[in-house]
Amino acid sequence: MVDYYCFTASDLEEYDDMYNASANAYLNATDEQDIAFAKSIGKALFLDINDGCIYYDENFTLQVPSLEGKKVLPRSCYFEPMVEAIEHLGGTSLFTKEDDKKLDTWPNLIQPQFRELKITTLKESIEEIKEQLKAKKKLFIKTVKKDISGIVSNINTFNDDMYQKVTGRTRPMYGLRISQPTYDNNLVQSVYRLEHAIREDTPIMYSDTIDICQEQGGARRPLEYRGFVVNGKMDDMSLKHGDKITIPNNVVDKAEQLIATMKGEDFPESYVIDIFKHLHDGEQVLDLGEFNNISMSVRGAGNSLFTNETCPRSPSHTM
Repeated sequence: MVDYYCFTASDLEEYDDMYNASANAYLNATDEQDIAFAKSIGKALFLDINDGCIYYDENFTLQVPSLEGKKVLPRSCYFEPMVEAIEHLGGTSLFTKEDDKKLDTWPNLIQPQFRELKITTLKESIEEIKEQLKAKKKLFIKTVKKDISGIVSNINTFNDDMYQKVTGRTRPMYGLRISQPTYDNNLVQSVYRLEHAIREDTPIMYSDTIDICQEQGGARRPLEYRGFVVNGKMDDMSLKHGDKITIPNNVVDKAEQLIATMKGEDFPESYVIDIFKHLHDGEQVLDLGEFNNISMSVRGAGNSLFTNETCPRSPSHTM
């Protein structure tokens, strides 16, 4: 059971100013829907990041005196100060700083079936990476700790002009996630850019790239499926990007199997799970994509933060 959902609704305008249309990465229309619904059932709280206090209203007029005995799901880019405020009032945050650290290194607990994700540092692995690049291998490399905005994460790391335009900074940026293959026709240039994008002691994870399948016809969106797990229970699944669609049973089954597996591990009870459909040896396979922080992850159109009892939804997967 979730007693309250905590948001930072007043920061929507601030994020629009910072990232313009790209602010939708974390503070988007679905968050506004969630705030409206949480308010309608009397379960909405709001953090004022300026004074660190939690209020019953987004205008910050009625302060919460205590959250003793209450379970609160934090939903904000300002995740750490929100958790601190919840715990300061005696509440239980359903996602904690310790949970976030465990999710950072999830490949140490479970590996995808069809690829290996290595956690290391650039200093420890640069020679191995160079050898793989020389062999024309395509690598996926990102920092363990994702950039909070989700904007830099999707920028082609080799585009210096775009990097500075969006971040306002020049390299190196500590904590950059590289989501483009780190290779090109010029190996020397590729390695130089990699070494200047990430500090050598920054924890990274890397693997072979995967070819994610796309919808047939129509929008041809990538088949990346997302589930929100709250207190060990997944309410529904959705395409990570795009409109609500019918989710195949085998995708839901795959997610449920992985959720059951993680219950036996030292793992958070609330998180986001991504399932990818991709090609492996010419065959389409379903596999674990990654786990993410539930406080800061984008909610797909078919996902819900709320239980079926409080937020009835048409099932997005076939029964």
